[in-house]
Amino acid sequence: MTKDTVGRYLARHAEPLARTVDAPLRPARHAICIPLYDEDERFIETLNSLHEVKGIADAVVILLVNGAEDSPPSVHDANRSFLGWLRDTLGAAAGPVAATERDGIQFLVIDRASAGRRLPAGQGVGLARKLAGDVALALHRTGAIASPWMACTDADVQLPSDYLEALPAQDSPYSAVLFPFEHTLEGGPSQQAAMKQYEAYLHYYVLGLGFAGSPYAYPSIGSSFAVHLGRYAAVRGFPRKLAAEDFYLLNKLIKQAPILRLPTTPIRIRGRESARVPFGTGRAVRDIQEIDEPYAVYDPSVFDAVGVWQRAQRKFAEDPDAFDWQQALSGGGIPGGLLHRCLASQGALQAAEKARRQASTSAQLSRRLFEWNDAFRTLRLVHMLRDEGLGTLPLAEAIERAPFVPMLASEADLDGAWRATKRAGTPQTAVPLGLVT
Repeated sequence: MTKDTVGRYLARHAEPLARTVDAPLRPARHAICIPLYDEDERFIETLNSLHEVKGIADAVVILLVNGAEDSPPSVHDANRSFLGWLRDTLGAAAGPVAATERDGIQFLVIDRASAGRRLPAGQGVGLARKLAGDVALALHRTGAIASPWMACTDADVQLPSDYLEALPAQDSPYSAVLFPFEHTLEGGPSQQAAMKQYEAYLHYYVLGLGFAGSPYAYPSIGSSFAVHLGRYAAVRGFPRKLAAEDFYLLNKLIKQAPILRLPTTPIRIRGRESARVPFGTGRAVRDIQEIDEPYAVYDPSVFDAVGVWQRAQRKFAEDPDAFDWQQALSGGGIPGGLLHRCLASQGALQAAEKARRQASTSAQLSRRLFEWNDAFRTLRLVHMLRDEGLGTLPLAEAIERAPFVPMLASEADLDGAWRATKRAGTPQTAVPLGLVT
């Protein structure tokens, strides 16, 4: 990725804040970006975990405290109290941006929570991450941050000792790397059970896509990934979304270059309830506790169908002239015509034929199919297959039936399903994903 790409992004698409932030107190090797919204003094647990991270003295931690103009008054009150506590704890000066150091770790504290500095109404975590990311990119361009890898995490984590050591070399061919994760259980039995179920679902979905042969078989967890800043600039940074900004950024990045799942020590994420975003882990933990029936997930046959589609795409790219869609999309235990109907409704078959006319080689056709059938359209296909007849099953039953989740005989219950998906879903070796050559 050229410096011109970074320069153009900073000039045309970066947030103005990135052009005004001075360098940290001393040159750094790494950047760690953390948005902070409606937080409290338990953030000290995350701050303390930084001391266990090898190489943290050569990093700068960018803390962006934020609230939107239309955030509830309770959030503004919490942000005001938290910002005062944070400045006292870190010895940071008041003001829009303050560089400070605590126990050998340097921080940039950015205030986008106080009156006159808040995010526009209707904005949230997507813009907050973009602001922090754009600052990191600008500092990298000036040489104040040496590494092109920007680590992204959240306020409710415990970072492992090998967190920074695991980041790839500067000339690595990847656009992003994903750290393993696990949630710590909090609250009473109901909250803990809900957290187990949702974490099991997160692993189950990725394992299902991997079983199907999808190149998009990776988790999108905002607490646990790092981005190559040059690639970040090439896709114009974080999208300004109220939720799933991590999902959409990774979906763009993997089309630039492969993503790497790391086999490192997991990041530990608090299994807390939250209403900070419209959906996601914290919201799911709340919602699962409110339903009166077993938590349901996609029937494993959904991933059988996705696998048929993945194999069909590969065969089509190899020899499109001798290809029959109806034949290729049948079988695999899928009700007759269901997969073909869903793909035609989605526009996938029309897009494949258009790509066939435009591509001059098999490799070009493969890339076009890969880019069109991305993580978002894969998720949409999964939903269509579910809604059009393949349905759902209670979580424990789905995991027990799924051929992609190895289980012990003693694991035929919720706790067992949780342990089995966690074990199967945590990489033991580095796993590259995307168009890997």
